[in-house]
Amino acid sequence: MYLIMLEFIARNFHLSMLNCFTAFVQNPNLSIIATAKQWKKLNLGIKQDARAYAIQKPFDAIDFVFDISDTQGAGTLFGNEMLFKNQREFCNDFTDKLIKYYRDKSIKIRPNILMSIDGMASPDQDGYGNIQLNVRLDEKRKFVTLVHEIAHIRLGHVVVKASHPSKLEHIKNINEIMAESVAYLVCKRFGIEIKSFEYIKDHIVTNVPKEVSISNILLLATEIEKVLKVKYFD
Repeated sequence: MYLIMLEFIARNFHLSMLNCFTAFVQNPNLSIIATAKQWKKLNLGIKQDARAYAIQKPFDAIDFVFDISDTQGAGTLFGNEMLFKNQREFCNDFTDKLIKYYRDKSIKIRPNILMSIDGMASPDQDGYGNIQLNVRLDEKRKFVTLVHEIAHIRLGHVVVKASHPSKLEHIKNINEIMAESVAYLVCKRFGIEIKSFEYIKDHIVTNVPKEVSISNILLLATEIEKVLKVKYFD
């Protein structure tokens, strides 16, 4: 169910992540959702017996979204990349925007020559964090790596200590699920294909550990989207 949720939120990039999650909780079988107004732009109406799902409009009352299965009409085959064209293009300045914002949050980010890894996060003496990015990375890969390492620091992973090796391994597993989830959501919603989804599946094995905080994942991923001035249509 966790992986299905991630795919759903990534697919519906035209809505805020928190609203996607709100709708998913109401019905985990949803596919692509939009408001009646958004569907109307595609010449699609809402079926009379359609089920509405409540979401929160920013600084306003609630609104309702409907699944594609509850639409009808002469509209073309739906694709949210058509309806919200040019709203989710990756820009090469995204990495610089994140670096500037998180440096102001006392995270030290610097390029370095790293032989076998794309990047790494580590603690510093001030209790914040350091991020090293491999100078050999192209812009998209640098962005993906930076989002992942920011997640480790902002979610408190670089200061975790454990007295027993098995406990430490469990904590590392949780940390990777959460950091990869943030990277997957942010990057996939920009159309960047990354391997995070497969990594998450490998770390989950059977069940998602109860310590994995969905709310913290969504809040951080949303924070990153806000830094990049993403526009939502909800």
